[in-house]
Amino acid sequence: MRDLNRRALLLAGGASCALGVTPGFAGQDPTWQNWGGAPYGTSFSDVTSDTKFDFALQELGIPEQLRQSFKDLVRANPTPEPLVYLVPNQVLNGMMSGTDSRHPRPHVMRNVTVGRTVISRGVVRAAEAWEWRLSHEGRLYRLILPKVCFNWSLIIEEEPGEERCVELHFNAFVGGNVRWGVGSLNGALAPSECNAIRQGDGAWKAWGGECDECVPAIGYISQTLRGTAQVPHRYLYDVTERHQTIRFSTEIWEKTVYICLEDANGRRSCGVYMHPEDWNGRYSAEISDSLWILDDGHCPA
Repeated sequence: MRDLNRRALLLAGGASCALGVTPGFAGQDPTWQNWGGAPYGTSFSDVTSDTKFDFALQELGIPEQLRQSFKDLVRANPTPEPLVYLVPNQVLNGMMSGTDSRHPRPHVMRNVTVGRTVISRGVVRAAEAWEWRLSHEGRLYRLILPKVCFNWSLIIEEEPGEERCVELHFNAFVGGNVRWGVGSLNGALAPSECNAIRQGDGAWKAWGGECDECVPAIGYISQTLRGTAQVPHRYLYDVTERHQTIRFSTEIWEKTVYICLEDANGRRSCGVYMHPEDWNGRYSAEISDSLWILDDGHCPA
């Protein structure tokens, strides 16, 4: 243990630990420094009670779809191994805190930096913690509970891996066709494995059926994009299944998608448009059947 390279030896804090935060100026992120100031709870059973657990999950910003799953995970495995360590300068997306002189009620603190507490020369303190993990929409949510206190904490990380695709779902008329395209202010979408179409539960197929004769409502698209738009992607294909899915890369979040339907008797619908603000960061969206309106000569142009 005398090796000089071990100056950053981390000792697990074993004394009483509750959240104490170094005060800062307005806009300055808090530092978790004094581990004895404002506990969120008094025991594991206390902070996993429905009331406190639900409040913490909500305040930490954990997606609603994951909250019950986290509760089930914690209760099924209350002491997961291996332990993790909260180390100096590590940043937590959020940490729960109890009452203090400035906060009459429990609350969450954002972007909390783990402070540096020196035990002796070259030795700093770290906190052992339990951790539970769940993934959701390309992100890893790490729910953390320090052993020496009971302040629920959260770290969110982007998950590496394959490109995540964006899907647009709608119903079409079997025996008819679909005209669709993408409006853009800055050219075509980059090539991507995501760029594909699926009819029903069939296989994904790359976009096909380029339609030079299709004339989109480019004036309306320019208006929605607030600029001079181009329509670099225009397609026409036959419908063999009612349910349709068009898949894109996340580039589509900055573009406008238009879709027009035609039934087996040649009757066409007005276009339905997905604008950038309609995506709102979603990876899946659906066009309701009620949005399809028969083209009576008064569609946007």
